[in-house]
Amino acid sequence: MLRNRLMLYRNPARGCVEFYLRGDEGQAVYYAKPVTMASRESDAYMVDPCFTMSDDDAQAFIDQLWRDGFRPTKTESQGAYDAQGRHLEDMRRIAFRFLEDNHDRD
Repeated sequence: MLRNRLMLYRNPARGCVEFYLRGDEGQAVYYAKPVTMASRESDAYMVDPCFTMSDDDAQAFIDQLWRDGFRPTKTESQGAYDAQGRHLEDMRRIAFRFLEDNHDRD
């Protein structure tokens, strides 16, 4: 059975990320050629995807992007997460001040 893997290489000299699609089947190794575009008259019908990947492969792909330094663009939920972190830090300061004040009274 052919097992495909999408691999990437961050090429800083070219300022890009290079993608490689490799397939393994027994002793045979296959590599995808560059994608070619095809035209059609309208956008009214579906076409097959140029490739698919399993959930595990998609996770490995995202993990590799992370290792290469890519991070998600800041989103509204990221802003809320940051605000929550600042709130927790404020609460820590208040709690430690309270503990220090009570310790000084003893």
